[in-house]
Amino acid sequence: AHRALIAMRCAVNKRPFRSVADPLYIEEVRLLRPDVIVPSPRTVSRDINEIYLQGSKNVKEYFLV
Repeated sequence: AHRALIAMRCAVNKRPFRSVADPLYIEEVRLLRPDVIVPSPRTVSRDINEIYLQGSKNVKEYFLV
């Protein structure tokens, strides 16, 4: 759930994927949730791609009905 939220944060706010590697951002996340592992920019990129692919399938199925 946390990775999806980070992916959506980057996509919706047009933030670069590398923003998750910012030391202050990582510190902020760890302050709020010390057990969370912040994903790499590459992981965020893959997550956004997967969200897009799954969402586009749903849209396609919706219009086929």
